Amino acid sequence: MVVTTIPRNVREPNQQLFIDLSREVKAAGLSETSFLAYLPRTIVVLVMWATPFAVMAIVDSSWKLVVANALFAAIAYGQMAFVGHDAGHRQISRNPKLNNMTGLAISLLLGIVRTWWVKKHDLHHAEPNTADADPDIEIPFLAFHQNRQWQNAGLVVSCFVTKPFSYTPCSVS
Repeated sequence: MVVTTIPRNVREPNQQLFIDLSREVKAAGLSETSFLAYLPRTIVVLVMWATPFAVMAIVDSSWKLVVANALFAAIAYGQMAFVGHDAGHRQISRNPKLNNMTGLAISLLLGIVRTWWVKKHDLHHAEPNTADADPDIEIPFLAFHQNRQWQNAGLVVSCFVTKPFSYTPCSVS
């Protein structure tokens, strides 16, 4: 196997920009992990995750409470996914086993398979926001590019996102 390196003077401009940015981030201490910073956040997120279950078990529910509980659960699951994401990026601890165990525990609570998420997320980082390569933008009922607006419509709807926070109306196909 032959391993070659690209000389500094032949690097793409974006490569050098990334290298410089990485050095600045490390010099500023922004890539340091902090278990103590994640501990209270993780506890709060776990309490948020458990709250909807407690509400369902304790309170005689009306439809309004069920809807409010579902919305709260969605927020809690999203926050828990962020902690799991950070564990996947080894941001919680310098100890890889602790990061892996945290990610595994959160995956179990969220009901997802961690290895599936890791493979999918690795593909996302390999080619972020690239059509037909990034699984995070391959959402069946959303099109992030005008050329794909009707390809993704299927039987549901087609929503074309023109720019962040600006949508053209959805149309039934």
